[in-house]
Amino acid sequence: MSRRPGPVARSWLVIAAVAATVSLGLPWKNTVETGFGYTFYGNGLCHNSYDADGWMTTVCDPYWTPRLEVKPELTTMLGIAHPVRALLLLTVVMVVVGYRRGDRRWLVAAPAPAAVGITAFGVTGMAGQSLCALALGALLVALRRDGVFPSRRPVGPVPAG
Repeated sequence: MSRRPGPVARSWLVIAAVAATVSLGLPWKNTVETGFGYTFYGNGLCHNSYDADGWMTTVCDPYWTPRLEVKPELTTMLGIAHPVRALLLLTVVMVVVGYRRGDRRWLVAAPAPAAVGITAFGVTGMAGQSLCALALGALLVALRRDGVFPSRRPVGPVPAG
């Protein structure tokens, strides 16, 4: 196992890194947010006031009253706010450590956190999740090209049968 990826594997690793980074800026799932605070104008406190001659007038002072209204709103959650960001970071760390140490075990295990991140929180098929799945595919191709996952096909010419 070499300490550096080959040129073809390096290209696939760059594609995987760019796709995973871009996927964090795209929507991953629809979510409902609640609890928006509104401040609105209400009636004031009224009291009686007497002038110097003894005449009474009613004075109502306006005031602002803050109120919290719970209104559900359907929004889209971007990848940067999704828990998958930690799993993608773990994948990157595992790939870097695997290549730095020249340890195949780290590289074999590296795609697992990304696959868990894509599937564990629900498969929605939204743009961010789809692009991250493509990034995972590019990572698998890069590791395959670098010999981390050996070929099952025979090497060399196939004997005539």
